[in-house]
Amino acid sequence: MSNMFEKKYYYIKDDTRPFIFQGDIDLNIVAPAAEYILNTASEKNLRRDRNRNFEGSYWWAFPFCFRFGEYQHKMSESTSEKGTSLNQLYTLLCPIFEQVEQLRPDLEIFYTEINYILPGESIRPHKDNAGGLDANHWFLGCTCRIHVPLFTNVNAIMTCGNEAKHLPVGTIYEFHNNLIHHVENKGSSPRVHLVMDLVPKKYKPDLDYFLKMDPTVWHIANLTT
Repeated sequence: MSNMFEKKYYYIKDDTRPFIFQGDIDLNIVAPAAEYILNTASEKNLRRDRNRNFEGSYWWAFPFCFRFGEYQHKMSESTSEKGTSLNQLYTLLCPIFEQVEQLRPDLEIFYTEINYILPGESIRPHKDNAGGLDANHWFLGCTCRIHVPLFTNVNAIMTCGNEAKHLPVGTIYEFHNNLIHHVENKGSSPRVHLVMDLVPKKYKPDLDYFLKMDPTVWHIANLTT
């Protein structure tokens, strides 16, 4: 491995603030993405998160290292089956990506996924990156985690540290995913969040390097054909 870069905690989080409100988001740009997800969710794109033994967490992932503009360009050129299947949803999400990066101009998105929790299901207590810099998916603990609720109900509650909170559609929150947290959806409808990891722009070359070396991550380079 090159000595040019060093794994580090690229974004330092405030342990006293599990949820940090970042701003409101236009419902007109959230609704089309939510509708598309709810109408097209299937076994092909909605997978139980068995890797971490969650009880009711499903995800619709874009496990790529990317800056959204660069990724959009790659997506439009891609002839891969997976690239084609994700293209429409990605296009609907781009206005949300833009607004998030405008709110945090010092950061840029490199990873994003849809987290989908069925009615009556939950994510049991855990913390991301519990194994530190040597763990699988170590980068998830080294970045700024953002949640944008796309579709939810008032009985979908996230608990992080000592704080329990419902995140309503129309809001953007920074979330401290390295504290112990869990989610319960006691409502009668799915709880669907767009989850993003952002990194300070000056560290993007580091993450690009390490993620290209990580066999668990499908890098943007794989979208060429």
